[in-house]
Amino acid sequence: DEFQFLVADRLFASGLDIKPMGRTREPDGGVDYIAWPRLPSIPFLVAIQVKHHHSASNRTGVRDVREFLGVLASSRSPFQFGILVTSTEFTMEARQFAETEKKLLRLRDRNDIARWIRGVMFGNEEWRELTHDIELSSSTTFRLPDTLTAWDFAAMNSNYIPTGISQGMVGEDGKSYQIQLMYPPDVFGPDGSLNTDSSFVFEDKSS
Repeated sequence: DEFQFLVADRLFASGLDIKPMGRTREPDGGVDYIAWPRLPSIPFLVAIQVKHHHSASNRTGVRDVREFLGVLASSRSPFQFGILVTSTEFTMEARQFAETEKKLLRLRDRNDIARWIRGVMFGNEEWRELTHDIELSSSTTFRLPDTLTAWDFAAMNSNYIPTGISQGMVGEDGKSYQIQLMYPPDVFGPDGSLNTDSSFVFEDKSS
């Protein structure tokens, strides 16, 4: 699915290595990709599920969110958290449910995808599930600093749309794949969000 490759490309650009999990769909939510830090850091595993709706009027609902959370909260789950990405938007009920599960679940919609395509990937929007005001006791408090990086600032003030090249994506056949994304001119809608009717072109550079 082209939208899945787009999501994988942007997550790779954020510093994650990506492993596609094939087309197998589990009744309890499934996982499309597993991701982990590409550079040396504190290790963590992320489960990623991608919902691609072909009509902007179709939104991802609370049932999908609940099922994905079931995968993350399972006693057998190896994941520290999960990201559920939709090509459109989430229903209000889905967002309200996710608000109660911030430690395990992050929702990203077409506005986030548009931001990722522009290269704004490390700022406050990516930290929105985390509490910025931390209180360990009545006398011990701390506020996380803003996380807008120089890269984000440059991306926010530029009309440039990057062409990403995904590397290190290992297929089930053991081969590594590079997917070059060509973003079409209509990738953004009039309001600046992702245009779900846009067709992405992918050049498969398998090795």
